[in-house]
Amino acid sequence: MKLSVFSKVNYLPKNKDDKIAQSKLASNPNLPQVIEIATDEDLINAVTSYGWSPSIFSSFRHNDWFVSTDFMSLDVDSGLTMEDAEKRIQKLGLACLCLPSPSFTPEFHKFRLIFPLAKTILNKDDFDATWDWMQEQFPELDAQCSDYARWYAPSKMEAGFWQDGDFLVPKKAPEQALNEVYKETQVEVPDNLKDLVKLLYGKDRETIPEAVEFFLTNAHTGLPGLWINALNGCVFSLALSGVDDMIIEEVIDKLAPESLDKRDVYQINRAIRDGKRAREKM
Repeated sequence: MKLSVFSKVNYLPKNKDDKIAQSKLASNPNLPQVIEIATDEDLINAVTSYGWSPSIFSSFRHNDWFVSTDFMSLDVDSGLTMEDAEKRIQKLGLACLCLPSPSFTPEFHKFRLIFPLAKTILNKDDFDATWDWMQEQFPELDAQCSDYARWYAPSKMEAGFWQDGDFLVPKKAPEQALNEVYKETQVEVPDNLKDLVKLLYGKDRETIPEAVEFFLTNAHTGLPGLWINALNGCVFSLALSGVDDMIIEEVIDKLAPESLDKRDVYQINRAIRDGKRAREKM
């Protein structure tokens, strides 16, 4: 699992001016650092040490550059205590990290809930569908958290808790919406990709899905921290368009900066499967 952190935001904000200053440090020209989260301790250390975002971005923190998320995060500013939130989470049977917001007081509970996902969300439609489900479970949450580029200041673990449970299974967007996002997100084919695009699609194309263009252009760099997410988006789009499995695997093998490992092969096969299923339902 991955998380974006902003290493310059390494202190708890004391007031509104601090929060504004931190926001600038979590925005262009400061690139987020993508880190691996393998345990609950990793997650706690990250979100209590740095400013962070649950989303992974292809560039700076911005809605347009959203790539994926492995976590759903909610802020609650009123209407629910941490104790009541804990009971609700236990009833849902979900794993969750609850941390007090910097402005938390015993009289006014302000806190955030961080739910690890059972599967990476790779598009905004599935993000929205999962968010809508979360809002049904927690109607007290702050609606601004639905922003794909939402970021959070560091928190203290004091008074917070980790609840063991199942990872949250993302909710799927309506099929039409899922298909539309891949139809609409088109970019022009750069000259240096035209031969490769023709090999993949079997013909010349003026435009291709943005996810495909991004991966074909940058795969050779290894895409530090983004390889798997970008790979999934590209392969899903290709399979959705009916590109042959063998051609997809051949091209990705040639683009990879090093030999594909078992995880790469698994992700390729899974994304091909998901893309084919979506194509069948179009």
